Amino acid sequence: LLLVRAVVTSNERQAQDALAHTMSQLRATLESTGNGILVVDWQGRIDSMNRIFGKMWAITDELLNSHNDALIFHFVAQRVKESELLHARLGATVDKEETEDLLHLLDGRVFELSSRPQYLGEQIIGRVFGFHDITQRTLNEQALRESRDLLEQRVLIRTAALNAANTTLQEERERQ
Repeated sequence: LLLVRAVVTSNERQAQDALAHTMSQLRATLESTGNGILVVDWQGRIDSMNRIFGKMWAITDELLNSHNDALIFHFVAQRVKESELLHARLGATVDKEETEDLLHLLDGRVFELSSRPQYLGEQIIGRVFGFHDITQRTLNEQALRESRDLLEQRVLIRTAALNAANTTLQEERERQ
């Protein structure tokens, strides 16, 4: 007895090729953004991240290759002043809320963190975190505030000097 099973695989193969193409485009999109991106699944495990995320946080290849999510989260949280906040955000994977926070790194950099739920249909399946380095913008804003404050101080000093000179002139006129 000989059993022969024939299956048409061309449709299956086309579907696999289309899926591989879509996944490749998605990965290229994640890598082309200027932000660090971290995707955490509903169980709190790292589902995906782009290279920029690893670079921003200076995560070693050894740590990345360990696939120890808790250790990676701990490493990242230990580098910011707001470690409790970051731990809380990373742990709130099924929260419907969208959040935006500032993280001040111990090395002086400032990151803007945004997090959004990741949906599959109507169900939350994880969370997407975006990290944007706003250090230069923050430094520029601080320099502008300092320049404004210095200018205001100079204006006050100059105004006081002009008022004093004006008072002296008025007193001289009154004596004459």
